[in-house]
Amino acid sequence: MDADRRNVATISGRWDVDYYHGKNFIMKQVVNGWTIAPIWVMQSGSPFSVTTGSDKNDDSANANRPDLVAGTNAFLDPHRSRPVAAAEWFNTAAFIANGPGVAGGIGPGGADGNAPRDYLRNPGYRDVDLGIFRDIHFAEGITFQLRGEATNAFNLVSLNGPGSSGPPSTVGGTPSSSSFGVITGAASPRIIQVGGRLTF
Repeated sequence: MDADRRNVATISGRWDVDYYHGKNFIMKQVVNGWTIAPIWVMQSGSPFSVTTGSDKNDDSANANRPDLVAGTNAFLDPHRSRPVAAAEWFNTAAFIANGPGVAGGIGPGGADGNAPRDYLRNPGYRDVDLGIFRDIHFAEGITFQLRGEATNAFNLVSLNGPGSSGPPSTVGGTPSSSSFGVITGAASPRIIQVGGRLTF
């Protein structure tokens, strides 16, 4: 399943700061009345298929899966440094183009690639969104709320998926894509917004 994620966790909370009960009026106004509301999201990567961008098996779809190179591991350590992992998320040398007569092929005449569907996984995702609110009460029924909100508050880097089309061909056809196995982007960085709301 393309939407399969093995691990997903979402943790949210709310902390109403109202602990100072001393006689200092200024301290009471500064310290109390705040609400802190974080949302923490963690999930493992979604699966994806490697494709060739060609139609060697003549099924009218330019999305053939390639053949796996015998004895070559397609999986690389996802915990390498971020620049190294982005430059080659998976072992591109583990795939060769499918085609009639290519060793290891399956289907009629061995024309279909033997790489399984959803064989690899994209990088995981992590994010902390944070809301900080402060209610200021004036006359009865009149409240001004100061709001500060941050998405990806800690500016965590969650890499996008790699290019997955274009293993090198051994039977003619298009050459490998320059983005094959390469990650060129990431999820949104930190975004902060500040606003206010008057309720009366």
